Amino acid sequence: MIERVVARSIDINFAKLQKVYPDFRIKALLISDNPIQADIGLKEGVIETDLYEVLEKSVDEKGIAKYTRVGIIRPIKGMIWDNRYGAEIDNSIESKLGYTTFEKVSGGDFYPGMYIREIKSK
Repeated sequence: MIERVVARSIDINFAKLQKVYPDFRIKALLISDNPIQADIGLKEGVIETDLYEVLEKSVDEKGIAKYTRVGIIRPIKGMIWDNRYGAEIDNSIESKLGYTTFEKVSGGDFYPGMYIREIKSK
């Protein structure tokens, strides 16, 4: 029990750092485009009011990678994966999801492998 409390406390502190400092903000890959899903969850501090920009990678003629925003997504309430340490012991529905599902707020077409990056949270 103590091990679980300590691990979750560390996760909470990392999540707080991600909210305050842009360099620590969540970055992940889309694993699916219909529905839109990514391999992040409560351990990373994902909440339903967060917004994420969807970025498409392109490489210029000099070989330098550029990331262009193609849209914005937000987590769907009740579809946020509980990936915290020991979540499977709690036996909640969210711990069995395996990913977080998002809804499109704006933008074009998305495809698996695009990056998402947190842009706003409340």
